[in-house]
Amino acid sequence: LWMENHSDSPFELATYEDLANGFKKRPWCFITTAVCEFRNQADDCAMLEDFRAFRDGYLMSCPDGEALIREYYDCAPGIVSRIDFCEDRKAVYDRLYRDHLVPCHDALRRGELSSCKKRYVNMVRSLKKEYQM
Repeated sequence: LWMENHSDSPFELATYEDLANGFKKRPWCFITTAVCEFRNQADDCAMLEDFRAFRDGYLMSCPDGEALIREYYDCAPGIVSRIDFCEDRKAVYDRLYRDHLVPCHDALRRGELSSCKKRYVNMVRSLKKEYQM
């Protein structure tokens, strides 16, 4: 009923399994996914696939990797929800893409994994401050 009355809502229907498993266990790159969706890019676009492989490979192997991933999953859904309610969300997503995700993805593709990690962590932490997460 909510979805019928609020079709422009950023919320989606979820199955019982989705809710029971929790958002933290889903293989999403919340911020990157939101930006890519806003740009009409597929869920299997190169950027998303590369960041997922980075997270599951390099980042998980870092001593602080699991903690960083946990921190991300604790705040990223809220950040995306807050951005989606902003009147200027197009500008926000464009800025994130241009100023953060593209340079980070470029570093990743050049094999500069620690640089990619640093850039992504800085982006997430600045978004946490900006959106008071």
